[in-house]
Amino acid sequence: MLNLLAIFYFGILFVLTKKEDPESILSLIFAPLILFLQSVFIRNEYQLEFKKPVANERKRESTINTIAITLITLAILAVILPLLASANPFFEKLLLEVADLIGLGNIKLTEAIFQWIIRLIFFIGSAFLIPRVATFMTSSTDHGPWFPLKEDDISSSIPPRQGRGFLEIAMNKKEGFKITNRLGLNLLIPKIAVSAVLLIFFITQFQLYFSSQETLSALGYTYSNYANEVFTQLSIVAVIVLALLYADKEKKKYNQKLALVLLVEGIFLAFMAYKSVYEYSSAWGFTYKRLYGFAVATWILGIFTIYLYTFLKNIEKKYFLTKSVIYTGLILILINLANFDYLIYHFHRATTGQGVDMQYLSRLSSDSLSYKTHLNEIVRSSGPVTETEKKQAESDGLWILLFKIEYLQNKYKNPDIRGFNLLEYLQYKDIKDVDTQAIRDKYTLTNPV
Repeated sequence: MLNLLAIFYFGILFVLTKKEDPESILSLIFAPLILFLQSVFIRNEYQLEFKKPVANERKRESTINTIAITLITLAILAVILPLLASANPFFEKLLLEVADLIGLGNIKLTEAIFQWIIRLIFFIGSAFLIPRVATFMTSSTDHGPWFPLKEDDISSSIPPRQGRGFLEIAMNKKEGFKITNRLGLNLLIPKIAVSAVLLIFFITQFQLYFSSQETLSALGYTYSNYANEVFTQLSIVAVIVLALLYADKEKKKYNQKLALVLLVEGIFLAFMAYKSVYEYSSAWGFTYKRLYGFAVATWILGIFTIYLYTFLKNIEKKYFLTKSVIYTGLILILINLANFDYLIYHFHRATTGQGVDMQYLSRLSSDSLSYKTHLNEIVRSSGPVTETEKKQAESDGLWILLFKIEYLQNKYKNPDIRGFNLLEYLQYKDIKDVDTQAIRDKYTLTNPV
């Protein structure tokens, strides 16, 4: 793979070399990347053609659309089916039964199959990109391949009776450099496939919710699977559903109704993801991952709500993009203002089966404003300490906490305005009189193993 990348990079670099010196070394280094980006969005002048002249254009478009829709449907199902199966054992069991029924149960991803999948991906990518690179290169002049070709440049640079080749192809491009529009694909089939799969998944999900603990244990499904791991899978599927909805431009009534069904299913997925992270947080307290889970679930739910509003009001999609960017920025601001460290320690501490997770709390940043309180909880004894108590303090994260306290004491003993942080300083004021050396001497193991 590294050899292939090197061949492509330096091969493109040789093709893009100008007669005169480049403007800068950076323009030379990034020239292949610029070629790739501009080629992706350029109008392709090389089309798939058929030998029979009757209805060539219609046949070509129908063939391309059929191939594209089939590949899109298979790609989407290849992503969401394993995700949903990993989130629900009943759905996984049903999926395996269907695979056995149609004879796919015994198929395994061998090295040969994997190689052919990679070759197919490579071929599809090349079939898409190479004609566009050729179009882009034939639309370029000595001014540089990343500049559009003007008609004056074409007419002045082509000698009369030029044979079929580079210049004639360039001359036939009356529109010059032009950015192509998105493919006008009818995504009805992918939407039907995803809607059907999600409907079956919801049925199995309700079956999972009402299952007894004995049934879940027999399936090897723990509470962690039920409430924590489900979140990631459902969030990814929800984003895929949203991307599928946004990419569809078909305005027919039946397509619109199906889009509404898929939109409702996507919102339901977001609620299920929210439910999973909420239940796990209620049982085991807050952690960074769980709080970010709340943030992601809230973001996905908000994005779906914005899209539902634009869909029902029949508003242009650029409104959806604008409001989504604003909403995303608002979520990021709220995440920074929320102070996850403070919420974890003071509102709902992370716990394990043995109680409060003292070591995890010791790893919180100074934003938690908890160092002195937490140190007192670890160092409970004021008199002599046994070896067992020393080992317990070590497992509770005593040395991590002492290192953090000493770091703040050294940093703000002679503060520098360039590295000043308000929450760090407030934490320092609380722990500046802590004698860390005395605690170290007291809790150092006498006979460490």
